[in-house]
Amino acid sequence: MNSRFLRNGLVTLVLVVGTAALLYTFLFQGNAMPPIPYSGVAGSFLTLVEEGQVSKVVVKGDRLQITTTEVGENGQPVIVSSQLPSPLTDVSQVITEVCAGPGAQCPAEGIAVSPMPADEGGAWIGLLLTAFLPILLIGFFIFFMFRQAQGTNNQAMSFGKSKARMFLGNK
Repeated sequence: MNSRFLRNGLVTLVLVVGTAALLYTFLFQGNAMPPIPYSGVAGSFLTLVEEGQVSKVVVKGDRLQITTTEVGENGQPVIVSSQLPSPLTDVSQVITEVCAGPGAQCPAEGIAVSPMPADEGGAWIGLLLTAFLPILLIGFFIFFMFRQAQGTNNQAMSFGKSKARMFLGNK
């Protein structure tokens, strides 16, 4: 009974940890910043730069974290995000070209561009889930198959032996 309780508890623990890891990976990997398009439409990153509404840009891999001059409800500057069209895009050069264009209202002090390393927070959990979890599940499946096969008291190798008993009618 104790062994069965321990086994069921272990399976339940693995299922709970796996579910929690999946939820963490899919629900908490994004940021709370609203995304905006990079170019092409009103309200895009390049349009905000041209209108002088950008004060700071942080480049994290192929993501842009844009601090605008607009103040939000909490008195803090509004921060939005955008996706670079190519990881090779030089954001400083693009901002300089946009500000040099006709009708650009860029700030006189310029726009601060800060490169930062890309976030790799969910990479390890994703790797563990995609590589380690299937191996673990296959291992548990094989373990339980062997346990079930062992439950027949090893009768597989004794199929030729007779289990006949003598029947005495007077007893």
